[in-house]
Amino acid sequence: MNHHRKFLFKYFFLLFFLMCGLVAFNYSVDLQGIFRDDAGTYSTPPNLHFTKVRYLSRHPERFDSFVFGSSRVGNIDVRNIPGGRWYNMTYSEGVPREHLLNIAYMLKSGIKIKNVLIGLDEFSYSINPDSHLNQISRMPYSPVVNQSEVSFYVNYLFRLPNVKVLGEHLKIHRGHSGNRLGVFKLSDTGQSETDTIDRLIEADRLKHVRDKKFLVPTHLHLIDTENMDGTLKDIHDLLKLAQQHDIKMIIFINPIHQVTYKDIDNNKFFVFKQRLAQITSYYDFSGLHPYTCDNYYFYETSHYRPIIGNKIIARIYGNSRDKEFGVLVNSGNIASHVRRQLAELDSTLPRL
Repeated sequence: MNHHRKFLFKYFFLLFFLMCGLVAFNYSVDLQGIFRDDAGTYSTPPNLHFTKVRYLSRHPERFDSFVFGSSRVGNIDVRNIPGGRWYNMTYSEGVPREHLLNIAYMLKSGIKIKNVLIGLDEFSYSINPDSHLNQISRMPYSPVVNQSEVSFYVNYLFRLPNVKVLGEHLKIHRGHSGNRLGVFKLSDTGQSETDTIDRLIEADRLKHVRDKKFLVPTHLHLIDTENMDGTLKDIHDLLKLAQQHDIKMIIFINPIHQVTYKDIDNNKFFVFKQRLAQITSYYDFSGLHPYTCDNYYFYETSHYRPIIGNKIIARIYGNSRDKEFGVLVNSGNIASHVRRQLAELDSTLPRL
């Protein structure tokens, strides 16, 4: 009996020691930036969805205007947007349902919102936001979805780290990876610092535009499900919420690199645009034009550079002479707009 007791004691002591080690490791490494007051430098993108809403709810007086969208809108420099104290709410694969819930929670937290820009993508109407509830890098701030914040922290601390993500993290910190540390501050603009990579691009522009990464489309849509009806309802509810709270809300579709644009189901994309135009007017920056067909303006086939973000701002706020970039679409011109984009697409695709 004593032998069994000693064995159980050693077993539970070892288990306790391992669990304490796991908690200490997750807290110190903190891959998702959950326990940092500011995300600071990071090797893998932190969970901005969780941390940003938490930060803003604790500092409701700091900002009154927000850019919402996926990681692509992270390259819209809010310091260049007039008419408010702007913050970039970019988070990974951000979709309208999440923006709706976050804005409602922000209003409940005492944030007085004046302006909202919402960027949509070719995957906005496909991704089911419920899928993000189980993805540690995309989980929403717990109170937004009526869940316990304490339970989230406990689960986070006792969670086994993703081996692939951890490996990349260690390689970058040891200098054995081509990727670089990012710099991000919650309390600043909500954007990541891109000056370093932009300087490298400008130093050898030809090398950048000839990079083979621009031959590979971004395949987010391959893992998605059909959610067009739900997405359009979410956008309708966003507009209704904005009207109720006197928020000026502007919707736009992000520029999409030509390689990705040609690879998606554009028939479905055009249907989405047509149905969206029956709900609200919006700016469409997608399509084939000099910017989306030039690798210089993109980091890869998903994310455009801040130079394009500034052009988006200029177009929406009336300081751009380039009226072909960012067509203002409504129910009256949507048919001709889609016909023109379809003709542009047909003219570039190989004939069978």
